This record gives sequence, C-alpha cells and structure tokens, in this order.
Amino acid sequence: MVEAERVDLRRLVEAERVDLRRLVEAERVDLQRLVEAERVDLPRLVEAERVNLPRLVEAERVDLRRLVEAERVDLPRLVEAERVDLRRLVEAERVDLRRLVEADRVDLRRLVEAERVDLRRLVEAERVDLRRLVEAERVDLRRLVEAERVDLRRLAERVDLRRLVEADRVDLRRLVEAERVDLQRLVETERVDLQRLVEAERVDLRRLVEAERVDLRRLVEAERVDLRRLVEAERVDLQRLVEAERVDLPRLVEAERVDLPRLVEAERVDLQRLVEAERVDLRRLVEAERVDLPRLVEAERVDLQRLVEAERVDLQRLVEADRVDLRRLVEAERVDLRRLVEAERVDLRRLVEAERVDLPRLVEAERVDLQRLVEAERVDLQRLVEAERVDLRRLVEADRVDLPRLVEAERVDLRRLVEAERVDLPRLVEAERVNLRRLVEADRVDLRRLVEAERVDLRRLVEAERVDLRRLVEAS
Repeated sequence: MVEAERVDLRRLVEAERVDLRRLVEAERVDLQRLVEAERVDLPRLVEAERVNLPRLVEAERVDLRRLVEAERVDLPRLVEAERVDLRRLVEAERVDLRRLVEADRVDLRRLVEAERVDLRRLVEAERVDLRRLVEAERVDLRRLVEAERVDLRRLAERVDLRRLVEADRVDLRRLVEAERVDLQRLVETERVDLQRLVEAERVDLRRLVEAERVDLRRLVEAERVDLRRLVEAERVDLQRLVEAERVDLPRLVEAERVDLPRLVEAERVDLQRLVEAERVDLRRLVEAERVDLPRLVEAERVDLQRLVEAERVDLQRLVEADRVDLRRLVEAERVDLRRLVEAERVDLRRLVEAERVDLPRLVEAERVDLQRLVEAERVDLQRLVEAERVDLRRLVEADRVDLPRLVEAERVDLRRLVEAERVDLPRLVEAERVNLRRLVEADRVDLRRLVEAERVDLRRLVEAERVDLRRLVEAS
C-alpha cells in the first residue's frame, strides 16, 4: 500500500493514531519513499513511540540527509537510539554534520565512540563546531586524536587545547608530530599542562623545540616540566633552547638531574650566554660530572671572570681539568688571579707550568698571595724566576714569601734574582735560613752587586756557614 502510485504518504504519517512503528517495521515497506516523500512530517516519524529508528537509518537508499536536516527532527533521539548505525549517519552523502554536532542534547560521546564512525569526516566537515565535540562531557578525546587520517591541525586550531592535552590516554605524540599542527598554540595556550606534553611517551621533543615561533621560555619555566627530558631528548637543538629570548637559563642549569655535559658540549651552543646569564649557578656547571671544562674555558667570548669569581665554584676542578687552557684563565680580562692562587686545593704547579701561561700576570696581579705560589708543593720555581718579564722584586719582597725555598730551589737562576732591577738584596741576604753559600757560589752571580748593595748585612755574608770567602774577596 505504501508503494502505490500517488498515495499521499504525508497523510499516512500524520493521521491520528496511525502506528508509525508498524509502518517502519513492515516487511518490504519502501522506507526510502517514506522519508523522501514531499511534505512528510519526518519529526513525527523520528519521535513516534517505539519506532525502529535503526531500520530508518539503515534502510537502503534512504536519504539520511533529509532525516538530519528536517526541521524540528529530534536529533538526540536519532543519535541515542539503541543499535542505530551512527557510522551511516556520519558518512551519508551530503549530511549536514554541523547539525548533528550542534543539536541541543545530542550525545556527542556516542558519535565519537560509535564503532567504525569515520571521525575524520566529523573533524573535517565544513562549519562543524569542533569545540563542542572536544568539550562535550565524557567524549573520548583519545579516539578523536588517534583516529586514522584525522586532520589534527583542524582540531588544534579550533578547540581548547588544554582539554586535548590533559585528556586521559591521549597520544600526545600524534598531536606534536601531526603535519602543520600549530605547535606555537600548543605551547602558548593558557593553562595547557606543558608537563604532560614534555613527559608524554615518545613525544618528539625536537619538534617542540625547533618549531617556528614556539615560546621556549614557556617550556622552560612551566611548572613541573622535566627539563632533564628536554635537554636529553634525541636530536633536540640545544642551541635554540639556550639562545631563545628570555629563556630562564638558571632553571635549565639548576634543574634536577639535567645532563649539563650535553648542554655544554652541544654543537653551536652559545656558552657565553650560559656563563653570563643572571643568576646561573656556575658552580653546578663547573662541578657537574663529565662536563667538558675545556670547552667552557675556551669558548669564544665567555666571561672567565664570572667563572672564576662565582660563589662556591670549585676552582680546583677548573685548574686541574684535563686539557683546560690555563693560559686563557690567567690572561682573561679582569679575572681575579688572587682567587685562583688562593683557592683551596688548587694545584698551583699546574698553573705555573702550563704552556704559554703569562707568569708575569700571576706574579704581578693585585693581592696575589705570592707566598702560596712559592711554597706550593712541586711548583717549578725555576720557571717563576726565569720567566720573561716576571717582576722578581715582587717575589722577593712579598710578605711571608719563603726566600730560602727560592734560593735553594733546583735549577733556579740565582743570578737573575741578584741582578733583577730593584730587587731588595738585603732581604735576600738577611732572610732566616737563606743558604748564602748558594748565593755566593752560584754561576755568574754578580757578587759585586751583593757586596755593594745598600743596607746589605755584609757580616752575615762573611760569617755564613761554608761561604766561599775567596770568591767574595776575588770578586771585582
């Protein structure tokens, strides 16, 4: 009867007390004709009690677009009806998915979680309010993010990223690695849990760090972010992290368990920025295990003064590290050499014997404790005395300097000590325990200077044990 020519289907559907359920469920009824008939009251069909909505939706050739777009149709009923094939609704040609998503009371969770629903169509449909999809209660965002071929860029551009990032079990790696996703938005959106982004399994942190316009300062300063992961991630461009504008370098350096050797040794990292950044704990940089101290000392433009004068820096490590260019430390502008010389446990022998070290600077630096230099174990005093341009007068006149050590040191050129300009020879001669015999018998010593120098206590020279008086008398 339903298929008879020219039957007014509208009247059938709208007639009072007609059991629409029977119409829909009757065998061989052409549901396509029912749905597509002119002026048929589709809301009545959808809302009728006990109507078998799955049959309507699944019937062959039924124009689901008409069902979805009909005025006043109760879309929540369509979506929530048991056993309705939501996949057909979503994938039907020309269906206005925006209406489905934005209809009042529609259970979007069912749409997203329905088996085999092509979520890509939902996400890419024109004018669909993706924000509603993402913010709907109990929607399984993990399915949205992980669905095959879903355009995550569209999702990321239109929705509350904070919800996406914080949703349970969402594969953040997909979000970060998806093509054309605006990572800047991910990082800079207010209240986004950056800790989750950084610590998520398998997230390609290199993409986060290298993405254009990403505010790395936010990544570094975010609460609870595991900076160790950022620094140790494979292929992360540490140069960008260190050189990014306004990045809180003290946080990077002081973060627990951060691999500082990686920061220091990374290619192209501007060590000058690391060393000179305000509030950076240089002690941690210097004392970290396996840190390449030669790189720190030899890096271009690094302010070595800051390294040497930083509070609590272990200067012993700086001086004794393998391959450290001590010459640079000694010759750097404004470096407080007194701190280097007086630091506890510093191996002064290394400072004195290092190749090309400017010993005159060490000896002449203000307030340097020359006593420590002269008395340090194993210091090669010969090098100190014979170095070009060393002010020997300062060595001889320095407070508390152990002059006997200077005079008795092996291979020291005593002639240089005696003949140096303005050297206080009386101090040399009168110092307690000085071996005057060595002074008198040393090769090429100008004894005339010793004898004729003002204030020299000649009595000590003459009475000293084992002094070769013949040499004194014969000196001309």
